[in-house]
Amino acid sequence: MATLVPHAGLAKLLGGRTIQTNATSVRDLIDEIRRRVGDQNWESTRRATILVNGVSIHRLDGKDTPLRPDDRVWMVLPSGGG
Repeated sequence: MATLVPHAGLAKLLGGRTIQTNATSVRDLIDEIRRRVGDQNWESTRRATILVNGVSIHRLDGKDTPLRPDDRVWMVLPSGGG
């Protein structure tokens, strides 16, 4: 099973700092998360950057990036400071 490491707000909604998933692609994982947290809560999460084993999915196959059982998927919200 791949492991999802969600950002803090999503972790609270999902009930854990890491989540095991049987999703076979990033798209499947997003669909699973969206179902679990509901559309309203998903709106605040959809801006997250998604990394698979430390690499942005934009450098891989986007949402079609396959997931293997030993993969770690991070969802990170953008932030800024001054």
